[in-house]
Amino acid sequence: NSGEALERFAKMFASLGASAELASNPDKILPKAKVVKPVYADEEGVISDINAKLIGKASIFSGAGRTEFNQKIDYAAGFSELKNIGESVEKGEPIAFVHATDETRANEAAKRLKEAYEIGGEEVKQYPDIYKLVNI
Repeated sequence: NSGEALERFAKMFASLGASAELASNPDKILPKAKVVKPVYADEEGVISDINAKLIGKASIFSGAGRTEFNQKIDYAAGFSELKNIGESVEKGEPIAFVHATDETRANEAAKRLKEAYEIGGEEVKQYPDIYKLVNI
């Protein structure tokens, strides 16, 4: 609550050549996507798996990723409000939102993102975020 972490984050941005204000006010700095499309669950259940590789591939279609180093990244593109493993969803409930520059990119990214999610009927065992600390 002291604000020290935010201050360090701002210094990190500045050292990388970005505005330090990006840490505290990203909406002022980053561009906004022209299209924000919800990705709906096809069935009711519990999110049992998320394929990170497929999410990465979906990001390319949104404009947030690239396949070659010289390709430009669209900083307005990407995903938000992604549901996590173990969360319950209803049929028709958004599992994520795609941000893109146009409907074509948004639709293709949404299709790919949906393929990354597996929804099952059973509760998923939750594991702690940190399993064990190793001191060297």
